[in-house]
Amino acid sequence: MNKSRLLLLGVAVITGGGAFFMVATGGKDKAGSVQAAIPQAKQMETVRVLVADQTFERGTAIDPALTTWLKWPADSVPPHLITEDDEEFYESLSSRRARTTIHEGEPIIEAKTVQQGDSGLMAALLTPGMRAISANLSGDSTTSGFVLPGDRVDIIATGREGAETVTQTILSNVRVIAIDQTLREEGGPNSIKGSSVTFELSPSEVRPFLVAREGKALTLVLRSMFDGEVQERKNESSSEVIVLRYGQG
Repeated sequence: MNKSRLLLLGVAVITGGGAFFMVATGGKDKAGSVQAAIPQAKQMETVRVLVADQTFERGTAIDPALTTWLKWPADSVPPHLITEDDEEFYESLSSRRARTTIHEGEPIIEAKTVQQGDSGLMAALLTPGMRAISANLSGDSTTSGFVLPGDRVDIIATGREGAETVTQTILSNVRVIAIDQTLREEGGPNSIKGSSVTFELSPSEVRPFLVAREGKALTLVLRSMFDGEVQERKNESSSEVIVLRYGQG
Protein backbone atom coordinates (compact mmCIF):
# COMPACT_ATOMS: atom_id res chain seq x y z
CA MET A 1 0.00 0.00 0.00
CA ASN A 2 1.49 3.34 -1.03
CA LYS A 3 1.78 6.37 1.18
CA SER A 4 -1.07 8.30 -0.47
CA ARG A 5 -3.58 5.58 0.30
CA LEU A 6 -2.43 5.36 3.91
CA LEU A 7 -2.77 9.12 4.24
CA LEU A 8 -6.32 9.10 2.86
CA LEU A 9 -7.33 6.23 5.19
CA GLY A 10 -5.96 8.09 8.21
CA VAL A 11 -7.84 11.26 7.30
CA ALA A 12 -11.07 9.27 6.90
CA VAL A 13 -10.68 7.60 10.30
CA ILE A 14 -9.98 10.90 12.04
CA THR A 15 -12.89 12.63 10.32
CA GLY A 16 -15.34 9.81 11.13
CA GLY A 17 -14.28 9.68 14.78
CA GLY A 18 -14.70 13.42 15.16
CA ALA A 19 -18.15 13.33 13.62
CA PHE A 20 -19.22 10.48 15.93
CA PHE A 21 -17.95 12.36 18.98
CA MET A 22 -19.83 15.52 18.01
CA VAL A 23 -23.09 13.62 17.40
CA ALA A 24 -22.77 11.73 20.66
CA THR A 25 -22.03 14.76 22.82
CA GLY A 26 -24.53 16.94 20.98
CA GLY A 27 -27.31 14.36 21.51
CA LYS A 28 -26.67 14.25 25.23
CA ASP A 29 -26.77 18.00 25.51
CA LYS A 30 -29.99 18.13 23.52
CA ALA A 31 -31.64 15.44 25.66
CA GLY A 32 -30.52 17.24 28.78
CA SER A 33 -31.92 20.50 27.46
CA VAL A 34 -35.31 18.87 26.69
CA GLN A 35 -35.45 17.26 30.12
CA ALA A 36 -34.59 20.54 31.79
CA ALA A 37 -37.30 22.29 29.80
CA ILE A 38 -40.03 19.97 31.20
CA PRO A 39 -41.25 21.38 34.57
CA GLN A 40 -41.32 18.90 37.41
CA ALA A 41 -44.90 18.30 38.69
CA LYS A 42 -45.34 19.37 42.30
CA GLN A 43 -46.86 16.85 44.69
CA MET A 44 -50.40 18.00 45.56
CA GLU A 45 -50.85 18.88 49.22
CA THR A 46 -53.87 17.25 50.87
CA VAL A 47 -55.69 17.30 54.18
CA ARG A 48 -58.01 14.65 55.57
CA VAL A 49 -61.70 15.44 56.03
CA LEU A 50 -64.31 13.49 57.99
CA VAL A 51 -66.81 11.46 55.92
CA ALA A 52 -69.49 8.87 56.70
CA ASP A 53 -68.43 5.25 56.24
CA GLN A 54 -72.09 4.25 56.10
CA THR A 55 -75.42 6.04 55.69
CA PHE A 56 -76.81 7.67 58.85
CA GLU A 57 -80.58 8.11 58.66
CA ARG A 58 -82.18 11.21 60.14
CA GLY A 59 -82.25 11.03 63.94
CA THR A 60 -79.80 8.14 64.29
CA ALA A 61 -76.77 8.36 66.56
CA ILE A 62 -73.42 8.88 64.82
CA ASP A 63 -70.90 6.21 65.75
CA PRO A 64 -67.31 7.48 65.29
CA ALA A 65 -66.28 3.92 64.38
CA LEU A 66 -68.52 4.20 61.30
CA THR A 67 -66.75 7.30 59.99
CA THR A 68 -63.45 7.64 58.15
CA TRP A 69 -60.97 10.25 56.92
CA LEU A 70 -60.74 11.09 53.21
CA LYS A 71 -57.87 12.95 51.53
CA TRP A 72 -58.95 16.30 50.09
CA PRO A 73 -56.93 18.89 48.10
CA ALA A 74 -55.64 21.36 50.68
CA ASP A 75 -56.28 24.40 48.50
CA SER A 76 -59.97 23.59 47.92
CA VAL A 77 -61.31 22.59 51.35
CA PRO A 78 -64.56 24.47 52.11
CA PRO A 79 -64.54 26.02 55.60
CA HIS A 80 -67.52 23.93 56.80
CA LEU A 81 -65.78 20.57 56.31
CA ILE A 82 -64.38 18.84 59.38
CA THR A 83 -60.63 18.21 59.22
CA GLU A 84 -58.24 16.46 61.58
CA ASP A 85 -57.54 19.81 63.21
CA ASP A 86 -61.16 19.98 64.45
CA GLU A 87 -60.46 17.80 67.49
CA GLU A 88 -63.27 19.31 69.60
CA PHE A 89 -65.94 18.39 67.05
CA TYR A 90 -64.59 14.87 66.59
CA GLU A 91 -64.56 14.29 70.35
CA SER A 92 -68.25 15.30 70.48
CA LEU A 93 -69.21 13.02 67.59
CA SER A 94 -70.44 10.15 69.78
CA SER A 95 -73.02 12.48 71.38
CA ARG A 96 -74.38 13.71 68.05
CA ARG A 97 -77.26 12.58 65.84
CA ALA A 98 -77.97 13.12 62.18
CA ARG A 99 -80.21 16.16 61.66
CA THR A 100 -80.79 15.01 58.07
CA THR A 101 -79.76 11.85 56.23
CA ILE A 102 -75.97 11.65 55.78
CA HIS A 103 -75.11 9.29 52.94
CA GLU A 104 -72.12 6.96 52.78
CA GLY A 105 -69.05 8.83 51.55
CA GLU A 106 -70.59 12.24 52.26
CA PRO A 107 -68.62 14.71 54.41
CA ILE A 108 -69.99 15.04 57.94
CA ILE A 109 -70.56 18.71 58.73
CA GLU A 110 -71.82 20.39 61.87
CA ALA A 111 -74.95 21.75 60.16
CA LYS A 112 -76.12 18.19 59.45
CA THR A 113 -75.74 17.02 63.05
CA VAL A 114 -77.34 17.91 66.35
CA GLN A 115 -75.79 17.30 69.76
CA GLN A 116 -77.42 15.84 72.85
CA GLY A 117 -78.91 18.69 74.86
CA ASP A 118 -79.28 21.01 71.87
CA SER A 119 -82.69 22.59 71.35
CA GLY A 120 -82.98 21.08 67.88
CA LEU A 121 -82.50 17.47 68.94
CA MET A 122 -86.17 16.55 69.34
CA ALA A 123 -87.08 18.26 66.06
CA ALA A 124 -84.43 16.16 64.32
CA LEU A 125 -86.06 12.96 65.57
CA LEU A 126 -89.54 13.87 64.35
CA THR A 127 -90.90 12.51 61.09
CA PRO A 128 -91.56 15.46 58.73
CA GLY A 129 -95.09 16.78 59.26
CA MET A 130 -95.49 15.19 62.69
CA ARG A 131 -95.65 16.76 66.16
CA ALA A 132 -94.11 15.85 69.52
CA ILE A 133 -96.27 15.92 72.65
CA SER A 134 -95.50 14.73 76.18
CA ALA A 135 -97.71 13.24 78.85
CA ASN A 136 -97.19 12.27 82.48
CA LEU A 137 -97.68 8.63 83.35
CA SER A 138 -98.03 6.65 86.54
CA GLY A 139 -95.12 4.43 87.53
CA ASP A 140 -96.72 1.16 86.38
CA SER A 141 -98.23 2.40 83.13
CA THR A 142 -95.31 1.74 80.76
CA THR A 143 -95.37 -2.07 80.75
CA SER A 144 -92.96 -2.35 83.69
CA GLY A 145 -90.38 -0.20 81.96
CA PHE A 146 -90.12 -2.31 78.82
CA VAL A 147 -91.58 0.38 76.56
CA LEU A 148 -88.54 2.03 74.99
CA PRO A 149 -88.05 5.04 72.75
CA GLY A 150 -88.71 3.92 69.19
CA ASP A 151 -91.41 1.41 70.20
CA ARG A 152 -95.04 1.69 69.09
CA VAL A 153 -97.88 1.60 71.58
CA ASP A 154 -101.62 1.93 72.02
CA ILE A 155 -102.58 4.73 74.43
CA ILE A 156 -105.40 3.88 76.83
CA ALA A 157 -107.08 6.42 79.14
CA THR A 158 -108.88 5.46 82.34
CA GLY A 159 -111.03 7.87 84.32
CA ARG A 160 -114.17 8.33 86.37
CA GLU A 161 -117.45 9.44 84.88
CA GLY A 162 -119.84 9.76 87.79
CA ALA A 163 -120.02 6.40 89.54
CA GLU A 164 -118.45 4.61 86.62
CA THR A 165 -114.86 3.95 85.63
CA VAL A 166 -114.40 4.31 81.90
CA THR A 167 -111.45 2.94 79.95
CA GLN A 168 -110.98 3.77 76.30
CA THR A 169 -108.29 3.56 73.65
CA ILE A 170 -107.30 7.07 72.60
CA LEU A 171 -104.83 6.28 69.81
CA SER A 172 -103.24 3.18 68.34
CA ASN A 173 -99.82 2.48 66.87
CA VAL A 174 -98.18 5.64 68.22
CA ARG A 175 -94.40 5.98 68.13
CA VAL A 176 -92.63 6.73 71.41
CA ILE A 177 -89.84 9.27 70.92
CA ALA A 178 -88.48 9.61 74.45
CA ILE A 179 -89.08 8.55 78.04
CA ASP A 180 -88.25 11.41 80.37
CA GLN A 181 -85.07 12.77 78.74
CA THR A 182 -83.88 9.40 77.46
CA LEU A 183 -83.65 8.68 73.75
CA ARG A 184 -83.10 5.26 72.22
CA GLU A 185 -79.42 4.36 71.91
CA GLU A 186 -77.82 1.32 70.30
CA GLY A 187 -76.59 -0.92 73.08
CA GLY A 188 -78.61 1.06 75.63
CA PRO A 189 -80.67 -0.34 78.51
CA ASN A 190 -83.38 -2.91 77.83
CA SER A 191 -85.83 -1.18 80.15
CA ILE A 192 -86.49 2.42 81.13
CA LYS A 193 -88.82 3.65 83.84
CA GLY A 194 -89.91 7.26 83.69
CA SER A 195 -92.70 9.59 84.69
CA SER A 196 -93.23 11.22 81.29
CA VAL A 197 -93.35 9.99 77.71
CA THR A 198 -93.03 11.96 74.48
CA PHE A 199 -95.12 10.72 71.57
CA GLU A 200 -95.09 11.48 67.85
CA LEU A 201 -98.56 12.50 66.66
CA SER A 202 -100.02 13.92 63.49
CA PRO A 203 -101.45 17.47 63.70
CA SER A 204 -105.01 16.09 63.57
CA GLU A 205 -104.34 13.80 66.55
CA VAL A 206 -103.00 16.43 68.94
CA ARG A 207 -106.29 18.04 70.00
CA PRO A 208 -108.25 14.76 70.49
CA PHE A 209 -105.34 13.45 72.53
CA LEU A 210 -105.30 16.51 74.80
CA VAL A 211 -109.06 16.33 75.34
CA ALA A 212 -109.14 12.58 75.94
CA ARG A 213 -106.31 12.57 78.49
CA GLU A 214 -107.75 15.39 80.64
CA GLY A 215 -108.23 14.14 84.20
CA LYS A 216 -107.46 10.55 83.25
CA ALA A 217 -104.67 8.09 83.85
CA LEU A 218 -102.83 6.98 80.74
CA THR A 219 -101.56 3.48 80.14
CA LEU A 220 -99.32 2.34 77.30
CA VAL A 221 -99.83 -1.03 75.66
CA LEU A 222 -96.77 -2.23 73.77
CA ARG A 223 -97.34 -3.37 70.20
CA SER A 224 -95.34 -6.02 68.35
CA MET A 225 -92.42 -4.72 66.33
CA PHE A 226 -93.72 -6.84 63.44
CA ASP A 227 -97.01 -4.94 63.19
CA GLY A 228 -95.36 -2.50 60.79
CA GLU A 229 -96.09 1.17 60.45
CA VAL A 230 -99.60 2.36 59.73
CA GLN A 231 -99.59 5.36 57.42
CA GLU A 232 -102.81 6.81 58.80
CA ARG A 233 -104.11 6.15 62.29
CA LYS A 234 -107.61 6.91 63.41
CA ASN A 235 -108.90 8.20 66.70
CA GLU A 236 -110.44 5.13 68.32
CA SER A 237 -111.83 6.83 71.41
CA SER A 238 -115.42 6.37 70.24
CA SER A 239 -115.12 2.73 69.17
CA GLU A 240 -113.52 1.01 72.15
CA VAL A 241 -114.96 1.83 75.56
CA ILE A 242 -115.04 -0.35 78.68
CA VAL A 243 -117.27 0.71 81.57
CA LEU A 244 -116.67 -0.63 85.07
CA ARG A 245 -119.43 -0.29 87.66
CA TYR A 246 -118.51 -0.85 91.28
CA GLY A 247 -115.43 -2.76 90.26
CA GLN A 248 -117.29 -5.13 87.91
CA GLY A 249 -116.69 -5.25 84.12
